Amino acid sequence: SQRFVNELGNRYDRSMAILKLGHPAVCLVDNEGAKHSLNKDLGGLQPAVKCFGSVKELAELYRMDPLVLTQTVDAYNVGVSQGEDKQFGKPFRDDVKAIETPPFYATRLW
Repeated sequence: SQRFVNELGNRYDRSMAILKLGHPAVCLVDNEGAKHSLNKDLGGLQPAVKCFGSVKELAELYRMDPLVLTQTVDAYNVGVSQGEDKQFGKPFRDDVKAIETPPFYATRLW
């Protein structure tokens, strides 16, 4: 339920960070973020990609602490509003938006 790597980092670094966790990670986007996907119908990718009405629902399905996940998303959104990812130095696109518009989509990464 917390960020652990620059999501735009190279594949090796991301993969090693997931393996270091020792359990699967979850990637999430909101409706606005899904618009940048190569597949415009993320709902059609179920069951691999799951759709949720709230971050809390997402956290509950993946057995995460809803409060910690909400705090993580809120902290990420502060970085978006400030134009700087202080945690991992992730470069933001000019049109990046906060993660806040339902539905939310998630998939497990391992």
